[in-house]
Amino acid sequence: NIAEAPGTEQVRIRAARVRRADANPSDPISIATPVVIEFEYWNLVAGAHLNLSVVVSNQEGLPIFNTGPTREPVWQGKPFPAGLFRSKFYIPADLLNDGTHRVHLYVVKDQSVVIYQTEDILVFDVEEEFEQRTGWYGKWIGAVRPSLVWQTEMLAEGAPDGLYRE
Repeated sequence: NIAEAPGTEQVRIRAARVRRADANPSDPISIATPVVIEFEYWNLVAGAHLNLSVVVSNQEGLPIFNTGPTREPVWQGKPFPAGLFRSKFYIPADLLNDGTHRVHLYVVKDQSVVIYQTEDILVFDVEEEFEQRTGWYGKWIGAVRPSLVWQTEMLAEGAPDGLYRE
């Protein structure tokens, strides 16, 4: 119901969703899961230049990242007609650490004026992937947990004289 939806006289939020981007969207989200976060909203002022700004925080309340549609190819920088819109973004697999995450939404007009904001519009859990763990079985430190590519190479064989131990 647009009249009762959260928002202002300029914008109203119809829906906010977080789901898996792969497989069954109702399955739990794990550290190895790509995620889609999406918002449906009514623009009530024809010609408004709108964009969304989203802050994702971890369970300690620390912001992990802020994102917005700066490279969105269709509407970024263009006036919105009055109507219903859907905006979404993808979080790649192997980025978020396990734990509870909170999503804060800001609707911005003219790239500088916040016309609506809400904290905790979405709250979701990211589960551990125990079957993928090797090398460390404790809690991983940090707000994010990227699976980065590492390389190790041998530069020389043997230890320096007098330091080798068996």
